[in-house]
Amino acid sequence: VGDNLHVSDITLENPENTIVTDGERTVFSVAAPSVQRTEEEEAEEREPLEDPLEIAAEFGCGTCHKIGEEEGDLAPDLRTIGATRDREFLRRSILYPNAEITEGFEEGMMPDDLGDQMFAVEVERMTDYLAGLK
Repeated sequence: VGDNLHVSDITLENPENTIVTDGERTVFSVAAPSVQRTEEEEAEEREPLEDPLEIAAEFGCGTCHKIGEEEGDLAPDLRTIGATRDREFLRRSILYPNAEITEGFEEGMMPDDLGDQMFAVEVERMTDYLAGLK
């Protein structure tokens, strides 16, 4: 800005305005631009999925796990997981996938933030689905 002008990014009246003053008076005021979301950002928004196999597909579970028709072999087979693991274990494994690693499999293969990526209702649907696989 000029030699005698001062830029203030925050005013008490409206913190989204940029005010330029010469120390005594406002020279000009510019409102902050409105935030425009891109089509990509809008496409990222989604509704919770209903079908557990669609949830598994959305999050790539079958890449490593055997689940539904998917035949991954890098992680535990989930096709009968409900026979050996209770709901709390299954929920915890979705929310904190690297907290407890099944013997014979590598730590860190699952994203630590898996539970953060899912809607709570999706976590519960997956938990119910997996618990029923016997």
